[in-house]
Amino acid sequence: PNVLHYSGHSTKDGLCLRNENTGKTQMLKNDQLRNIFHNRSEYLRLVFLNSCYSAKQSRIISKEGIYVLGLKDEIENVTARDFAERFYFGFNAQAGAIQIEDVIYQGCHNFYMSFPDCSHLISLWKDGKEINFFNIK
Repeated sequence: PNVLHYSGHSTKDGLCLRNENTGKTQMLKNDQLRNIFHNRSEYLRLVFLNSCYSAKQSRIISKEGIYVLGLKDEIENVTARDFAERFYFGFNAQAGAIQIEDVIYQGCHNFYMSFPDCSHLISLWKDGKEINFFNIK
């Protein structure tokens, strides 16, 4: 499956993008996101926004028919890194799966089993609606 992974900072208003050449940060505002992801669902199966407060952005992007995984609240950098590591470990275990839903389920389940106290942070969206990842299959 084709995946776009964003790892960085965000606020409820958008994603923070840092220009490596200038060191300056720009905000990619929520109202710009839908245009960026418009008509991308045929080749983009999952967007993983591994950043604080990315649930709102997840909902917006998901309206384009793409699964989007984000976070509902603030998360420690170490936990965010561990989330991605555990998610992709489960993701790779299902790499031969035909259904993206199986891959997402396994990735989220892997994180949940390692960090049950943080599972409330996971926010999975499709078609503008939040989905409980345990009910995705």
